[in-house]
Amino acid sequence: MKELIITVQELFMMKDPPVIVDVRSPSEYALASIPGAINLPLFDDYERAQIGIIYKEKGILEAKLKGVELFSPKMHYFVSRIIEEIEKNNRAVVFYCWRGGMRSKFPLKITEFLGLQVYQLQGGYKGYRRYIYHQLNNYEFHNQQLIVLNGFTGSGKTKVIKRLASHWPVLDLEGMARHRGSVFGNLGLEKPRSQKDFEALLWHDLYRFRDEPFIIVEGEGRKIGPLNLPPFLVKAIKEGTHILLQASLETRVKRILNEYASLDKEIVKNQARKPLSYLTKRLGRDKVSRLQELLEDEDYYNMVKILCREHYDQKYAESKIGVNEFELVVKAENLEEAVEEINGYLNRLLIKRKTAAE
Repeated sequence: MKELIITVQELFMMKDPPVIVDVRSPSEYALASIPGAINLPLFDDYERAQIGIIYKEKGILEAKLKGVELFSPKMHYFVSRIIEEIEKNNRAVVFYCWRGGMRSKFPLKITEFLGLQVYQLQGGYKGYRRYIYHQLNNYEFHNQQLIVLNGFTGSGKTKVIKRLASHWPVLDLEGMARHRGSVFGNLGLEKPRSQKDFEALLWHDLYRFRDEPFIIVEGEGRKIGPLNLPPFLVKAIKEGTHILLQASLETRVKRILNEYASLDKEIVKNQARKPLSYLTKRLGRDKVSRLQELLEDEDYYNMVKILCREHYDQKYAESKIGVNEFELVVKAENLEEAVEEINGYLNRLLIKRKTAAE
């Protein structure tokens, strides 16, 4: 079989998405990777460091020989996993390393010899990252309309947007970021994604929805936790068509408590202490001291109620009528009814766009 090199652009254009295999070391993969890629490292971090030292001291041939020595015991397992992935998914395989060099070329040669449909990604992860960076820095929404969901904390925006995602194109930015976007946004979650991984996920969805007439997104500022939104998206969210979800303070408090109900109480305390201290400048020492007492007493109901009323509702002014213009205001005491109302609005909007295009 003829050796095949595939570009990043061709990767996105493939009709049947391939199995993407990252052959870099575990630490490289953990820092950033192509979304959906599985990590089958040729070398672990220590082995990679060994090869690097040999390359500097003895040259490329000795480094390659060391690589063959280290990989040989793993070869059967590696090839078996590749065959398993191909048979399970009935798709081609794309290997990538850091720059599209020997680490991805070596397994390509081995699996190609077996007659498997395999490719090497040109430029490796470095080329992929360069492509994503370029796309996001030059991206503009032309004929697409952004539908932006606004609402105070606990109004149900995240749950609504997840339900809408089964029928409509949705950018789940907080899901991509693995952060809820607030001062307590990482409570009970894994570590937030890296900026590179976040941007990769964002571009994959933008590309997937490139022909959709509109995209639904939750109202966000310039950042979600530690991550920055690209300027074009911040601008598009601000200028988009806004929908407001409204729910009573009591309902919002209950929803927030339910969201964290499954967490261990000690985890909640340990992870909430530091974020509470960050609010001293905004709320004052006395109020933060009171919140800390409620936290230690496990009086989460009153703690959340105060936070909603004194912090979140003051901070998110874009969710107030009179501050922002809303095309639709939805009562969100019942989320099923709220989703149904938004679905009706989106269907009418879609018909209107189709009629205008005829």
